[in-house]
Amino acid sequence: EANLGILYDREGDTARAVATTQTALKITRDRLGSSHYLTGYYLDALANLFLKANDLPTAEADARQALAVYAKALPARHLYVASTHQLLGEVLLRRGFPAAAEAELRTALDMNMGLAGPDSWRVARSEASLGWTLIARDKAADGEPMLRAARSKLLASVCPQHPATQQATTWLLEYYRAHHRDAEAARVLA
Repeated sequence: EANLGILYDREGDTARAVATTQTALKITRDRLGSSHYLTGYYLDALANLFLKANDLPTAEADARQALAVYAKALPARHLYVASTHQLLGEVLLRRGFPAAAEAELRTALDMNMGLAGPDSWRVARSEASLGWTLIARDKAADGEPMLRAARSKLLASVCPQHPATQQATTWLLEYYRAHHRDAEAARVLA
């Protein structure tokens, strides 16, 4: 079921991806219990799918449940934990809670920096999200350079087609266009 959920998600069939991931979660809970890290993993996967479906309250609830499971099952500093803090930060930002989003994203960035290293795509993704969040909080002087650096790091470490690179590029373009910096936007697209 879990692999089917991933396949359906890649095909853009979010409804089927949610249904099969919910089945995987139920099987995991039934066989391994509510405190097993895989339960948290499937809750995180559902949160991500609900974020894609723009069901932000459900995405937030599932991400928080995943973190609660991870708190019982994994070390406090683990890449799964960091990933869920990242996801929760992105959900909170979209829900209109930039201060809460900033706290989650700073936690994700700190963990990713220590666990994956400063040049990893995970750090760059966290920096991009945090940069955009700072811009949303009217802290553009801090957010814009972070967003630019994160995009450059993502381009160097993964590729232009990677979702994190695409998101960082979109945010940077939106920022430049909103501030009538068309020449800089054109350079991003070049």
